[in-house]
Amino acid sequence: MTVARGLLWLLLAAAVGAALWAAGAMVLHLDEPVYRLGPVRVAVVAAATLAVVLGAKLLARSASAGVGLLALLTALCTVFSFVAMFSLGFLTLPFVALFGVLFAWRARRGPGHAGRVLGGAFLVALGLGVILVAQPFSALVRCLPNGVVQTSSRPFDGSRGSGSGSASMAPGGGAGGMVDAGGQRYAYTCRDGKLVQFEQVG
Repeated sequence: MTVARGLLWLLLAAAVGAALWAAGAMVLHLDEPVYRLGPVRVAVVAAATLAVVLGAKLLARSASAGVGLLALLTALCTVFSFVAMFSLGFLTLPFVALFGVLFAWRARRGPGHAGRVLGGAFLVALGLGVILVAQPFSALVRCLPNGVVQTSSRPFDGSRGSGSGSASMAPGGGAGGMVDAGGQRYAYTCRDGKLVQFEQVG
């Protein structure tokens, strides 16, 4: 096994593992309202997971591991630059150009099917990007033992939260607040590191 093939398989295993983990976490939390796993989110994550698996299968069968590895790196950097365009995404743009040029050069010199390899690479990258944005593993509210409340912001459904870290704000002790998601408002209460109330209020 060459170094390129070893790296390619390692990246593919990590990608498929991450996608399956996210899908598994989604299944485990289907009945918990705090995760807001509606049918649209479930369908999107399921399709994204399938895309990662199919893309990995195409790449694993590529005749040239070097071409497959460069295609995957190009696709991952491209998708990340869009997903994180308002933070660190611009830092990956030089790598998109570098890996893209190297891929084109190797694809011309190596065996054919470059289009299929690049398509498989973007299936993996886009699937991971969709899962990252959909965040099926992220609860809207997380209660910590020290009484601090963390609320998640999820671009997929426009979630934004405003919570309290005070242990005396909620009746009977604990922390409480409101979180907005998908045009709905939810009230929550945390006590002793556990979510004891989460219900829609508007």
